[in-house]
Amino acid sequence: MKIWKIALLGLGVLAACVVLALAYVVITFDARDYAPWLVRYVKANTGRSLDIAGPIELSIWPRVSISLRSVSLSEHESGARFAHAETVSLRAELLPLLSRELVVNELRVSGAEVHIVRHADGHLNIQDLLRTQGSSQFDIGAIVIERSSVSYADLGAHARYELSNIYVQTGRIKDRSPTSIKVGFELKDADRRFAGRVALAGELRQDAAQGIYGLDRVAFDAAGRLGDGPEITTMGSVALEVHTQRAEFAATDLVVNAKGLIAGEALDATVKIARVAGRAAGESVVDDAKLKLNKKGIDLQLETPRIRIEKNVLNADNVESELQLQRGADRFIVKTRAQLNAHLAERSAELSALESTLTARGETFTQAGVSGALSGRAVIDLMKEYVLLELAGVFDASRIKGHVTVAGLAAPAVTISADLDRLTLDRYLQKPTQPRRDQDSGFDLASLEALPASGRLQIGVLELRGVRVRDVSVVLKP
Repeated sequence: MKIWKIALLGLGVLAACVVLALAYVVITFDARDYAPWLVRYVKANTGRSLDIAGPIELSIWPRVSISLRSVSLSEHESGARFAHAETVSLRAELLPLLSRELVVNELRVSGAEVHIVRHADGHLNIQDLLRTQGSSQFDIGAIVIERSSVSYADLGAHARYELSNIYVQTGRIKDRSPTSIKVGFELKDADRRFAGRVALAGELRQDAAQGIYGLDRVAFDAAGRLGDGPEITTMGSVALEVHTQRAEFAATDLVVNAKGLIAGEALDATVKIARVAGRAAGESVVDDAKLKLNKKGIDLQLETPRIRIEKNVLNADNVESELQLQRGADRFIVKTRAQLNAHLAERSAELSALESTLTARGETFTQAGVSGALSGRAVIDLMKEYVLLELAGVFDASRIKGHVTVAGLAAPAVTISADLDRLTLDRYLQKPTQPRRDQDSGFDLASLEALPASGRLQIGVLELRGVRVRDVSVVLKP
């Protein structure tokens, strides 16, 4: 038993020595002695200036923990601030350090602010970081980012967006090993045209040597509103991949379902996109995009095989849609095909080479219903709050040419100008089963007074119940 007592005594002395040594390290440790080396290392490898304005704290039990406060990083080769964090802390296992092995349990960043800028020529202020190459191997038990924010300014589009209350939590981060990830944040633009919140969960993968990072099996939900409009909730799924060395990104199998209330009526919309891909400073493409929207009395389907976006200009050579409207016992079907050209910075768009067919059936019309084929163009300018629709073609037995303008979106002023060579109203009105004795055979255009528009209708020949009138001019007043 004596040998065991001596052994235990020896272990006790050894433990006491270790504790005293660790206590000495804690008391005498001055991490600021290492700060100049860290600043030089960051400057040499990134061209950016690192500043640690706050204290650097160390604890060694039960895990080694180093905490840096008030940490800032500058723009590339500039004194302007790119990022700042209130606290950056790292926790590592103690025993592996004795073997000169770093096993990080957690990297935590609190109160960070990051400013990303896309300049007018298209390059990003983080492209130097994205191009950073290397084959570093790392193993981190978890990463936590909390109470942080990111601002994104697009100088070419004169737009600014802000992500706030960012929260990120991951599982074990190891190169070429997938791990779980949860992300949450709030989003808004500087002009307060929209605001919302997003939460997502998925699987993170990374290949540091190749600069490839991906998010697989992502499920997300979001809620937000446009301006002072009602809140819309969405949920969906997607897969994402980013190539930092080539500054490329891709999203595949995007599905988004949105629900909410518009004008007090339920809205249900679904968007499906096979693939979105592009470069940070170049062209982006959207493949096989489809939209389905359902609202009381409204069913809309829209699809396009490809959309190209470059220098804030969006183009789609072929956009097809089908709109079905139900108004009481009447049903309208409008099918449209057009080319889309939109200027994102100017918030304007044009539908050119517009071809449209219309079919209407129901109690208001004759048994055969009515149909027509029109062509023209449409222009929308959200900054000027202006809409223009120009159409010409044949509607049932009438040749028509005209345009409609809308000025103002909150309280729209609609102006109509149309020329018809012939209008036979009997073709659009069901014949009464028993004519009234006091029925007047003349024209009654009083119903046009209900139209919320101004303008004119010019009709070459107007026919109703056997009566024919030529050169009819109708003036509309709101």
